[in-house]
Amino acid sequence: WKAGDRRGGADVAIVGAGEGAAVALQKSSLAAKQVSCILVTHMHLDHVAGLASLLQLIADAKAERKKNTKLIGDDELLAVSCENSKRQAQTTNNPIHIYGPEGVRAYLRTTLKLTHTKIQHPFRVFELKSVPYIMEPSVLKPPKNLSSIWSFLDSEKKAHNEKSPKNILPTQTTTNSHSQPTNITTITNDTTHTHTFGPIWNISEDGWQALAGFGVYAAAVKHSVNALGYVFKEQDKRGHLNTSLVQGLVSRNAERIRTKLGMKPNLVFKLIQTLPDDGNFTFPDGSVVTAQQAMPNPRKGRKIAVFGDCCGLSLSMRLLAQDADVVVHEAINALGNTGALPSGLASQHPSSNEQPSGGLGHSSAKEAGSVAKELNARLLLLSHFSSKYRGDDSRLSVDRMEKVEEAARNASGLKGHQVIGAWDQLRVPIPQKDKDWEAIFSRVVAAE
Repeated sequence: WKAGDRRGGADVAIVGAGEGAAVALQKSSLAAKQVSCILVTHMHLDHVAGLASLLQLIADAKAERKKNTKLIGDDELLAVSCENSKRQAQTTNNPIHIYGPEGVRAYLRTTLKLTHTKIQHPFRVFELKSVPYIMEPSVLKPPKNLSSIWSFLDSEKKAHNEKSPKNILPTQTTTNSHSQPTNITTITNDTTHTHTFGPIWNISEDGWQALAGFGVYAAAVKHSVNALGYVFKEQDKRGHLNTSLVQGLVSRNAERIRTKLGMKPNLVFKLIQTLPDDGNFTFPDGSVVTAQQAMPNPRKGRKIAVFGDCCGLSLSMRLLAQDADVVVHEAINALGNTGALPSGLASQHPSSNEQPSGGLGHSSAKEAGSVAKELNARLLLLSHFSSKYRGDDSRLSVDRMEKVEEAARNASGLKGHQVIGAWDQLRVPIPQKDKDWEAIFSRVVAAE
């Protein structure tokens, strides 16, 4: 996920670090030096095997940029070629942040030490503590508790260029001391539903932002191990400038703006746009316009939810991800042929096409579509497909993927261009909420 600003600066956040992640980044249009953080969803090998090599690639790119960087004047803005964005300077100098559940620090530190790897740029590992296991024990037993092993490895000396580690505790939780989530039961239309409410982690705490203008949050998802999903929430934006209101006042005061204020009248537009939320601007004739009057109707920020491996969400994640503009959801079970299930579940679901994926901790396209519908998502990106889906451009592969998309589309109620089976190097623009999403994504799908 890449967030940029109008000055050309950009931050890149990478979710997941499976084998080949570094190669994929090199092949992409993204610059490794712009990566500010890596977010790990859970400790399965196919999601962390590439963490060390990915970190090394990003660190080398940042270290190389530093060699070609000099400071200009007292404002300490970095100058690299024609770039002079302060945000880019911060992205280069800040340590690379790595977030994940307990065990990610021990795994990375051990890997770097055993392979004699020296990271050339500072990095810091943040572990999200007390991630609950929310899979029903009757479906799949909880994984073995490895806390003692992690604690032992954490006590080892830090890796080269590793900054002091930090743990992030949940900011909201209804869990008990054993990190077991609380079940909340509701009754709708005479049907009983049990929701699992768990903790929420605020990754944007302490004033640091993984992405410019975005807060990043995590909550538990249901998988065969303790697992997380991440939500990127953009700050709400001001409304568009009421040009007719301001233009009338500027025109009426044009001459006095030149003589009394000593500026060109058109500069007033920019001054008003930079007013603080509670600020105002007084014209020479005594007219006062407030920021709220000049820029009414604030615009809601965008929201992107990335779940990783899962077969369900905690209630806290459902709340975080509600009304997401984009949902990235796995569909490894594709059309619902989940294979072997625990005997109890299999007997309840004799039709293989309708078997729930929860027994294996994964989801089908239909289930992903249902989640998108529940969250009122505007765009669903399907990912993490089974290896039997080759992903090439052969007619067979395309037909299979179209069926997967159709299953998710039928379950979600979204239109054709709002459900996409993702592929390597797919680039998807995420417009502002007040833009014509339908027209934009129709063009994207047609181009791809």
